[in-house]
Amino acid sequence: MPETLSVGSFHINESLLPTGGAEGYIVDLAKSMIHSGIPIHLGTGRVEELALPRISHIIPGIDEKTEGEPLLRQVGEVVVVMEKNELEVVHLHSIDNPGLYNQLAESFPIIRTVHDSRAVCPTEFRINGTGQLCGVAIGDQCLNCPADGLEMAIIADKKKTLNALNKLDLVLVPSEYTKEQLVINGVSKEKVEVLPLFVPTGLEPKPKDVESHASDILFIGRVVKSKGLAEAIEAVSRIKQSFRFVVCGDGPDIGTCQKMVIDFEMTDKVKFVGWTDRKETGKYLAGTGVLVVPSIGPESFGLVGLEAMYYRKPVVAFNAGGINEWLRSGENGFLVERGNIDEMTRALSILLSSKKTRTDFGNQGKAMADTEFTIESHKQKLMGVYSRIKR
Repeated sequence: MPETLSVGSFHINESLLPTGGAEGYIVDLAKSMIHSGIPIHLGTGRVEELALPRISHIIPGIDEKTEGEPLLRQVGEVVVVMEKNELEVVHLHSIDNPGLYNQLAESFPIIRTVHDSRAVCPTEFRINGTGQLCGVAIGDQCLNCPADGLEMAIIADKKKTLNALNKLDLVLVPSEYTKEQLVINGVSKEKVEVLPLFVPTGLEPKPKDVESHASDILFIGRVVKSKGLAEAIEAVSRIKQSFRFVVCGDGPDIGTCQKMVIDFEMTDKVKFVGWTDRKETGKYLAGTGVLVVPSIGPESFGLVGLEAMYYRKPVVAFNAGGINEWLRSGENGFLVERGNIDEMTRALSILLSSKKTRTDFGNQGKAMADTEFTIESHKQKLMGVYSRIKR
């Protein structure tokens, strides 16, 4: 094993429950590092069930902005874990705490991975008041972006955290899109490095499970406006062929989307199965024909698309954020103009009509997943980064 695979790291996130993209990434990475004999420990500020309890540490409040005695206590707990386990790099994830950055940087090299748009948008979704993608820096114009407005303190807080990123050794992002958004917001481009995500593996379902989770079209995600389920429902309502559309997910807009299905008289075609864990999600991916990613808010990467590629499934998605960095239209699916319902309907109809096209796209996607987005490649690149910055 290359010498660069020996740098120990302490990964700290707001949560370690593998329910979201960042949390799942951290747990998968940790399992792979343990398997390879690479030192790694995990930290969270929340008292919760831990996926990997032997290497996990609860540091109360570290996921919040703290100062004074609470901050010094958190820093002390991090130092204990680092020194006791002979770790060399602190790797922060969704931790917005400039005071913590400054204190830890005195003793250790610090990396932060920015996983989503929360770092560059007070409303999280990076969509402006007119419904268009936002491409400007956080500022006064954000005050009236959401319908109920924002407090200036929230904007000032975001700007403070963004400025603090420049004091870290490096900021990692999953896509060129996310890097661009950080640079727009004042983070030095020399501080930001793109490290694409990897495909989680090892959840291959049994054939009988695939049959019981079959569908023609599949949606996986939070049911919020930015994820575009409403747009997907409208698109499938215009499809002429017969189809089964399964929705895996839950959220505040679920009632609105269920009503749309009733209004379009598609209750016999659309099934809402609620939130699914990763094992169950794998069964639905293996059993579907096409994954639809209709996000109208920009995705920092869109990991669910890689998961579909792993299962040899084509993807139809709106061109929003970092999706176009792995979805190659006409090769592993169709990249559709953001918000263009007719174009999405056409793309889905083409794939529903042609098993050969689905198979060809699926095979090309699988080849990409197995060569460009493997966990081993990701791990090697990450260890290379650690080796560059360790002291």
